[in-house]
Amino acid sequence: MTNFECKDAILEHAAGPPSEPVWPAAEFIVSNPPFLGDKMMRAVCGDEYVDRLRAALRRARAKGADLCCYWFEKARAQIVAGECRRAGLLATQGIRAAEP
Repeated sequence: MTNFECKDAILEHAAGPPSEPVWPAAEFIVSNPPFLGDKMMRAVCGDEYVDRLRAALRRARAKGADLCCYWFEKARAQIVAGECRRAGLLATQGIRAAEP
């Protein structure tokens, strides 16, 4: 299959300023994004990664946002851009209470 890519889905790791990777157009997005609460992100991913991620995705940088929230934002943006028809993503109930 040529439809699969093995890379970070929410942060481009090329040199230069942090940026979002381009997601290919797809009819549907189905995913179980990783759950990693805000308090644990820095411990698990490291300060540099979290800072680059939040700089690249400023619009999704709600205080206390869980890592999986970035997948929801990327999927939403794909639908708005006409690059995807629908998305089905799993998440814990904890992100429901997150404030923007």
